Amino acid sequence: MKMKHTIMLLLAANLLWMPHAKTVGQSSRRPSTQTIRHGQQTFGEYCASCHSARSYTSLAGPGLKGFYSTHQPRPSDSALRAIIARGKGKMPAFGNLSPVQIGELIVYLKTL
Repeated sequence: MKMKHTIMLLLAANLLWMPHAKTVGQSSRRPSTQTIRHGQQTFGEYCASCHSARSYTSLAGPGLKGFYSTHQPRPSDSALRAIIARGKGKMPAFGNLSPVQIGELIVYLKTL
């Protein structure tokens, strides 16, 4: 019984903490120019060969201009993190990107 009580307390503490934990892509303040620039560099290195940032035209993957404004409902940061890290359909996984790089990439995608 004591073990069950301890587990319940740990779960409750985790739930209280989780909404306040923020990543680069979820910060409530405006992202820095440096964060956007890093995301743009990551995009250029890993994404630009298949996705256009400046048009809706598909290359190997869809054009991402206006990605956040045209998708309804807007994709969540966690859904994009999963797609980037694990891949989806023809898109390969980019599990080699760090969580910070993925966060910066998501911040950049929000500017398109």
